[in-house]
Amino acid sequence: MIMDVAVEFEIIIHQFKKLTDAYREAIKETGISESEFWVWYTLIAVDGEYTKRDISSIWSISRQRVDAIVKRMVDTDCAFLASESPADPEYIHLTDLGREYGERIVKPIYDIEKKVIASLPLKDCMACNAVMCRYIHAFSEEIYDAREKGQI
Repeated sequence: MIMDVAVEFEIIIHQFKKLTDAYREAIKETGISESEFWVWYTLIAVDGEYTKRDISSIWSISRQRVDAIVKRMVDTDCAFLASESPADPEYIHLTDLGREYGERIVKPIYDIEKKVIASLPLKDCMACNAVMCRYIHAFSEEIYDAREKGQI
């Protein structure tokens, strides 16, 4: 039984690698780096306001890399940074030029995501989410325990 679970998990990891490769191939077509794509993706496709720190955390992109990408966006009049007060974090806001550019890059891939997700049975999507949530929770707990015990 344990061997079956290990084999299944290897298959899942392999599938995630294949998915990552598919995104990588699609992103190459945009002419920008993967990191830059995920910054644009967040600002175009994901609801909400984001700071550079938020984006760095969401995608595990170094803060320096996100800073450089956002600086280039600001320098090319695609975005500006604003905060409620000097003590508050600066949120990234797209200009009309930035929104137009970002949509041209992100929308084709985002539309493909939506099309594919819509074609899958809801129960399959829910099952996948449930398994991943359980795995991530259990893995995080095990990592925490291993740290506490000085094992890692």
